[in-house]
Amino acid sequence: NKVKTLKKEQEKLTKSLEDYAYTLEIVKKANLKGEKSAAREITNLKLLSAQLNNTNLSLNERRGAIEALRKKYPSYLKDMTDEKLLNGGLAEVYDTLTTSILKRAKATASMNAIIKNSEKLLNIESQLAAKTAALEKEQTRLNYALASTTQSASGNMYSGMAKSGIAAGSSVKKLKKEVEALETQMQHLELSNIDLEQNVTNLGGITGAEDDIVIPPILIEDPIVIKDTG
Repeated sequence: NKVKTLKKEQEKLTKSLEDYAYTLEIVKKANLKGEKSAAREITNLKLLSAQLNNTNLSLNERRGAIEALRKKYPSYLKDMTDEKLLNGGLAEVYDTLTTSILKRAKATASMNAIIKNSEKLLNIESQLAAKTAALEKEQTRLNYALASTTQSASGNMYSGMAKSGIAAGSSVKKLKKEVEALETQMQHLELSNIDLEQNVTNLGGITGAEDDIVIPPILIEDPIVIKDTG
C-alpha cells in the first residue's frame, strides 16, 4: 500500500511538473509573438528619434519627426516643448516608451492566445458532452449484455449476447480514452489561460498610460497541439 501511495504521489508530481512546463512554454510563445509584433513599432521609433536628433538635417525635417512622434505618442510628449525635443529631450522618455511598447505587445499577444484558447474550450466542451453521452449509452448496453449473458441458458442466445458485450466493451474502452483525451486538452487550455492572464497582469494589462501606443494585430498560432491518443 505504501509503495502504491508513493507511486501515485510521484505520478501526480510528474503530471504537475509537465503541466507547469507546458503552460510556461505557452507564455513564452505568446511573449515571443509580442516581441515580433513590437519590432516594427520600435524600429519606427528609432528612425524618428534618429531623424529628430540628426543636426545635419534641416529644422523642418527635424520638426517633421517631432510632429510624427507627437501624433503617435501624445501622452509621453505632452509636457515637452519642441525646443526641448530638438535638444535631446526625447532621451528622457525613450527607454520608458520602448519598454511600454514591448509590454503592450506582449500583453496583447497573451490576450489573443486567451481568446484562441477560449474558442477551443467551447468546441471541446461540446465534443466532451457528446462523447460522455455516447459513453453512458454504450456502458448501459455493455451492462445489459453482461447481465443477459450470465442469465442465458441458450447457446445461440449466449453467443449473441457475448458478441454484443464484446462490441459494447470495445466501444466503451474507446470512448473512455477519447473522453480522457478531451479532459486533458481542457485542463491544458484552462491552465494556459490562467498563466496567460497572469502574464497580462504582470505586464501591466493592455490599458493604462500606454493608451496612445498602437500595436499591429498579432496572429497567434494555435497554442495547443493535440496529439491523437487513439
